[in-house]
Amino acid sequence: MTIVTVGMDVTKNVTVAHGVDETGQAVLMRPQVTHAKLLDLIANVPTSLISLEACAVPTTGPGSVPSSVTPAH
Repeated sequence: MTIVTVGMDVTKNVTVAHGVDETGQAVLMRPQVTHAKLLDLIANVPTSLISLEACAVPTTGPGSVPSSVTPAH
């Protein structure tokens, strides 16, 4: 099956990559890709839609989002 969509969650040190085929079946699962190896991973994926999730605000600790803020889904 061919990967048609790749979802990536970019964190401070690694990226989580998850790719699905045209039926929605997972065909690429990389729980921890270092930023240095991310380009190599994407270079070997056929042309596809890439979706990124990145949060510039810490979710816990000092400077985190107040509990009164509801995250978008």
